[in-house]
Amino acid sequence: MATLDLRPSSLGETLDRTFTLYRSHFALFLGITAIPQLLVLALRLAQLFLGAPPRGILGASPRCRQG
Repeated sequence: MATLDLRPSSLGETLDRTFTLYRSHFALFLGITAIPQLLVLALRLAQLFLGAPPRGILGASPRCRQG
């Protein structure tokens, strides 16, 4: 088992360890961030194919807006 380095570390050391972890497990982190985006894409495509009207940022239908 690896020994733990329990000492205060500088900001540079913390960032170095963080990015080393990200680089060594890039595919895992990419997959974790892709799952919610794929869910949103699936819901949007289902909405498009089922004929539901697209919603604006505030939830109002575009044809209901006055302008």
